[in-house]
Amino acid sequence: MEQKDLAAQSSIKTGLISAGVIAGCVAVGAGISLVISLIVSPSSKSSGGGENDYSAITEYESYDNNYENYSHSESVLPQDNTSNYAQDTEREDDLSRFLLAVTNYQKNNNGKTPWSTGKTYSKFVSKYIDAKCTADTPDKADDNCGDEFRDPDGSPYHFRYAGNLESSAKVTPAANHEILVYTGARCGNDKSGALVTVDNKSVVSMLYYLDSHDVACIDTH
Repeated sequence: MEQKDLAAQSSIKTGLISAGVIAGCVAVGAGISLVISLIVSPSSKSSGGGENDYSAITEYESYDNNYENYSHSESVLPQDNTSNYAQDTEREDDLSRFLLAVTNYQKNNNGKTPWSTGKTYSKFVSKYIDAKCTADTPDKADDNCGDEFRDPDGSPYHFRYAGNLESSAKVTPAANHEILVYTGARCGNDKSGALVTVDNKSVVSMLYYLDSHDVACIDTH
């Protein structure tokens, strides 16, 4: 008799547990249904035709797609001329070195410039800038020159003396690695190639055409 009662009680407990599990599943299902219904429920501004308005979801998806496309397009933008501009900085540094060489030359020659005779003094480059430049014509490119008198692209520099500046003007050096030189002139305030006359023929200005299409200018004024 006791065994039957124990069996009955065990059966009742099993039934209660099963009912609890079923009820829990129903509750979870109801919760999921509620969440789904909230996500896809029609907007309060549904169209007159009675169809559900999913414009908010569509707009979000559209924005998400556009964002992905935008991110992708950003990653394939063409590279800029950063490397060329870095070389321009080197060129301007070179001009500073060459101008220092001019200053040193003037100190050793009673204020005269390397262009006092109307052309570049033949030993100016080899004695003050690059000893490897063996040619006596610094107004022409010398392939014997070392790195001290070469453009960052590997081509040798050369000077072109344009004389004393008679009146303020805007000049542009040729894009063939020439360093355009004027005496009696100082640089303007921008990189346009502007020069201003000064009443001193020992003042030297050097100009060089850059990859950025600006004109680097430096002077002893």
